[in-house]
Parts: sequence; structure tokens; C-alpha cells
Amino acid sequence: LTVFDRGREVSCEASCSEQLLALALQDLASLLYKIATAQIVPNSVLEDWPEANEIRRLAKAFTPEETQLFYQIAITSRADLSLAPDEQAGFAMALLRMLAFKPGGSGSTSVTANSAPKAAAQTSKPATPASKSVETKPVAKSVTSQTVAHTPNLNSEIKPDWHAMVRNLPLRGLLQQLAHQTELVEWRDTPTTLFITLTTAMPQLATDDALARFGETLRAQYGKPVKLQLGEGKANHTIAKVDAQVYEEKKLNAEEQIAEDPFLKELEREFGAKVVSGSVRPIN
Repeated sequence: LTVFDRGREVSCEASCSEQLLALALQDLASLLYKIATAQIVPNSVLEDWPEANEIRRLAKAFTPEETQLFYQIAITSRADLSLAPDEQAGFAMALLRMLAFKPGGSGSTSVTANSAPKAAAQTSKPATPASKSVETKPVAKSVTSQTVAHTPNLNSEIKPDWHAMVRNLPLRGLLQQLAHQTELVEWRDTPTTLFITLTTAMPQLATDDALARFGETLRAQYGKPVKLQLGEGKANHTIAKVDAQVYEEKKLNAEEQIAEDPFLKELEREFGAKVVSGSVRPIN
């Protein structure tokens, strides 16, 4: 596959540093994120992306489970580069893990089947954007009283900073993607229950299981039952949109700096070198 072919080319460069290989894994994770999104929402692939056709092709070539696993390996392998015998070996092992630990093997299938067959069945059901809600069950009184002592004291009439709150929640994978695609509509904090209404830009991610797990995370954070409801309407101000806007601004700034770089201008004059359109990426 093209992803792995490119990875091998990078790892074979003798001059590759740990920072460069870490950036390569970061770029790979970014690509896999776009592939995962395209598998759920094909229209999310923008035509002006240089890699648009490649993303569509890989979205069909990989199963959603493979994409999620490859993404997890890519982001966790960055920390392993410094522990490997050398950086190239660490990078190569990241790619080998992707090839070796494919979902659907006998071991992983038996664990999945025994651990949560009901949750898997619920996840496959698409979500509807309106009149959908989940309610978490209250925990034992002793546990609740201990948790409340360490949770914020929010006024029921004041909405919290949803973006800041979500960024601090221990969310991963598709659940994090769902949270980053939501906008807070209503927040009502009563002495017994926290009522939350959200809209989402990606209702396909809002399965019953995902909403239930999101509600459980919020219950653990605030120490009381949470009734989480998905309302009608568009989500115009989400973390994902804010992050995308910030990224584009950084990308434009990086492109401007590259265009004015004296060394690159000299290469262009002397050798006719050109920066590939769309290839510039901000480091942070």
C-alpha cells in the first residue's frame, strides 16, 4: 500500500533524525484521521486537498477497524522512537505493527465477542439527529459523595466553556471525534441530575453506545447522573471546526514563510526547483 511504501522510503534515509521520523508518524496519523472520517462521511474529503483521491482510495481499501488500529499505532509509536535501538528501527517497527496486528484475527475476535457483544451491535446502528438521549445510572451514595467533593460547583443557569471542558475529558478514538464535533445547546445542572443537550456536525458518530459512554465520562467528571440528549440543528461552533481554522491559518503562514525563504528562492533560480503545491504543513 502507498502509505507503507512511503514510510519505507522515509525510514531508509540515513540522514533521518528522530524529529523527522516523529513528524512522519504525525503526518501519517493525520492522514489516517482523514481516512477514518471519510469512511463514515465520504463528503468530508475536500476536493482541494492534494491527497483527496488517495484518501478515497484508502478509505475503501481499509476496514474502519484497521484504520482505527493504524491510527492508534501511529500516535503511540512516536513516544517509542527514543526507546528503539535507533530511530529507523523504531519507525520501521511502527509500520510492521500495522501489518502484524490487523483486526479480525482469532485472538482479537474471541476477546471482542466475549467482552461486549451487545455494545458492538449497538455501535453498528446509525444515529438520528433529533430526540435522541441517554441517561446514566446513579452510582452508589458513598462513591457519589466522594466524587462531588472534587467536582466544579456549576450554576445551573451558566453554560461552561464546552470546548475547554471537552479537551480536558479523558476521551480517545471515535468518542473523542464525536465530542469534538458537538456544540453545547443546553446545560441544566440540578442537585440530582445534569441535563445536557448537544447538536453535532456528524450524527453518524452519535450511536447509542457512543452517547452512553460520553454520558458516563461526564458522570464520572461531575459526580451525578447525566441525561445527554442530541437535539436538532446544525453544530456551527465545534472544536473540530475551530482546530481546522487554526490549522489552516498556520498552514497559510507556513506557506508564506516558505515562499519568502532565501535559500529556496536560490534553489528556484539555480535549478528550477518548485515547492509542491499543498505539501507544506505546519509543525505544531
